[in-house]
Amino acid sequence: MPKKNIYYGTKEAYFDDFKPWVDTRYPDNKYIHLIRNPLSIYASLKPSKTPYPLVYILYYWRKHISHALHNAQKHKSLIVKYEDICYSPARTIQGICNYLKIKFDDKMLDDESWKYLSGKNWETNSYYKKDAGNGFHKNAVNRWK
Repeated sequence: MPKKNIYYGTKEAYFDDFKPWVDTRYPDNKYIHLIRNPLSIYASLKPSKTPYPLVYILYYWRKHISHALHNAQKHKSLIVKYEDICYSPARTIQGICNYLKIKFDDKMLDDESWKYLSGKNWETNSYYKKDAGNGFHKNAVNRWK
């Protein structure tokens, strides 16, 4: 019986720090780096109860970009821009599927079917919850302005 592929994901830039450890244990793993405009990141965190300083956001953004570019060259990882997901979700997710060598399904675009590992339905973590909705939205791209 063929081995079933299992996929896990995290959106934390801190994960880059653990990549060397993961690589030694799972040499055939794949990485997808999701890159977002740092001004958008900063704007989305600004209304939080514990706002992060801009220099902190930029430091970790730069660190993540550095890891992404290194991994794209050395490990053939995939770099995906958040803005591309918002503007062209089907095409972008199709590209992710091609990279992972899995079949694209239109259900992947249906945020009602997205789940956390716990099985709980996914919901946005946006600080703009009241007008954010779920899924990926074009209006989120330039909200920082």
